[in-house]
Amino acid sequence: MSLGGFLQFLPIAVLAGSAICAGGSEMGADIKTVFAKASTGAPLRAVAIGGSITQAGGGWIESWLKKTFPSSAVTMRNAGMSATGSDLGIFRLERDVIAAQPDLVLIEYAVNDGGRSEDDVVWTVESCVRRLKSLPHPPAIVMLETAHRQRPVDTVPPQRKVAEHYGLVTVDLNAAVKAKIAKDSLKWEDFLADDVHMNDRGNAFYAEQISSVLEKFLGGKPEVAVQPLPAQLSKYPLIMDGTLSLVPLAEGWRKESSIPGWWDMFFLGATSCKTSGKVLEIPFRGTTIGLFYALDESYGVMYAGVDGARPELLVCNSRKGYTYSILGKNLPAGEHILRIVLPKDGAGSEGVKLGYVMTGGDTSAVEPVQISKGVYDAAKMTTLALGAITSANWVWTGPFGDISKPWPADDKTLPNLFTVFWPENNFENGVPSKKSPDGADTWKKIEKTSNVVNFSTLTGFNDRGVYYAWTVIESDTDVTLDSDFSIDYWGNIWIDGTLAVEIKEHSGGPDKPFPVKLKLKAGKNNVLVKVHSGSLGCMFSLKIPECPSTIRFTKPD
Repeated sequence: MSLGGFLQFLPIAVLAGSAICAGGSEMGADIKTVFAKASTGAPLRAVAIGGSITQAGGGWIESWLKKTFPSSAVTMRNAGMSATGSDLGIFRLERDVIAAQPDLVLIEYAVNDGGRSEDDVVWTVESCVRRLKSLPHPPAIVMLETAHRQRPVDTVPPQRKVAEHYGLVTVDLNAAVKAKIAKDSLKWEDFLADDVHMNDRGNAFYAEQISSVLEKFLGGKPEVAVQPLPAQLSKYPLIMDGTLSLVPLAEGWRKESSIPGWWDMFFLGATSCKTSGKVLEIPFRGTTIGLFYALDESYGVMYAGVDGARPELLVCNSRKGYTYSILGKNLPAGEHILRIVLPKDGAGSEGVKLGYVMTGGDTSAVEPVQISKGVYDAAKMTTLALGAITSANWVWTGPFGDISKPWPADDKTLPNLFTVFWPENNFENGVPSKKSPDGADTWKKIEKTSNVVNFSTLTGFNDRGVYYAWTVIESDTDVTLDSDFSIDYWGNIWIDGTLAVEIKEHSGGPDKPFPVKLKLKAGKNNVLVKVHSGSLGCMFSLKIPECPSTIRFTKPD
């Protein structure tokens, strides 16, 4: 049977979840209880939390709730936040959901959690669900699986597994959209502006589907007693106390009242710094720590590390907007310290702007634990430098592969990441070939000096093609360099013909550098980088924060 034929047999909105959950409660019993109370005139406070799909959808069911419960004071809070997943949701929950004293919560993260491992998603989604269900007045919860062009209709995302475990209703909007398109011979564009975001017609369809599922739970009676929660599903300790707190001030760090841009709505001002070497120390108690911060091309970069461990490079100038980074999770329960600093030559023109510290796991820190201290204390953090291998030190060649059309939007396809093109197939004593098989010298210099090698700028392509870049690192001694490798989006690094770094999983883009170790021998080391474009970008940057004076970077002869 064809996919279209199969879809015609699917219900327009699909309920997922066991009839009885692991805790012994009937699926959807929590919705019946809330609706039974609202039908008597009790207030009904609803919240929708998710990413940009929720943000643009406006909550979807406010009108239906008000029509269905005319004697109830109904409020709907739209807590959608573009480009965020449940890994930020566990920290937003207190401010953006619990503070509204919700009776009904819609959770939409199936799309934005897509690049993370199943275990990690179960951990964050279950943390949200169990925390809400542990409140004095636990709300009903509905899990929304919104449409994704590349997701097969039989896919079971981790969100549904959590929902089934807790007896929650899931609305499978992915199957509903694809069934409707197949049944009525429509096009994807009739409902969606791109692969995942609905247009006005699509949002109206979502509202119709969600309300048609919720209608099935009208007219019920409330449960006499709240059922005990089932055993924890995740193998990791859940975050039951995640919170967003304002970033403290320190010497060289000051308070700003606003962030330029529409995303100012997600900030309460910012703690900013424009001076390299000024360390901000944030003590915290718990098992998880992260930062939520603003982005702009005029901003700089910063290093952030926990308990003296090697700090991570956080890139704040890759685009406009905001992002977040979890810098430590499943830490030993106890007291910790987060250190942040702008490295030398890393301030940009406007420095960095921090919105919130994300903390959790304090409820697990019942006894003090001796935390091992790394070497990156405050004094050492002040010495960090950006240390980029500038574009002037690289030569490049490409594109390779079929560039007649964009790559498929499915980031698991990777059409040419594993294809061996001639630059990686002709090492001679570790040195890449200087000429292609037809004898042409296709390695090109980069005229404009930058900390980034941006193939999109060099070629005009940002959604297709494979590219290579080559540099020489000369060292006076054998040494291993701690480095930060940013890439958009997948790729490899060879040192003298030996594969040293391989990035074939979801990388998070150029603002999420990978810490890598470059093992160099005394003398010349030929470094070859392969970049497979994706995420509408094609670039890389290699930075060495503690570059010794015995290291030199040069273009190949």
